Amino acid sequence: MSGSVPPSPFRCYPYYYIMRSLALGQGGAILKKMSFTSSVARQPICFIFGEQKNTHFHTRAQLDTLRATPGCRVHGVPHAGHWCYKHAPDVCFEAVRAFILGD
Repeated sequence: MSGSVPPSPFRCYPYYYIMRSLALGQGGAILKKMSFTSSVARQPICFIFGEQKNTHFHTRAQLDTLRATPGCRVHGVPHAGHWCYKHAPDVCFEAVRAFILGD
């Protein structure tokens, strides 16, 4: 693609869009569209997180809901922080592989 500028990596990060919408005053509409309950009802979710992460954006109740929902998987990666796939790539890969293949 000549003449095109590739997107900045941070723009692929969902928090960029959330913070941008909040800054532009569109946060209410965006947040109303984001629903954990409707997401779980629409498709199976594979939720992988580092257990040593300083700040979690999920609750224990949400993890329990995922665990109780057929097709969903929850994987807490021990001794890993925010970038759990960097701390334990084999563990994360195996979790994704098992989710996709239905193991």
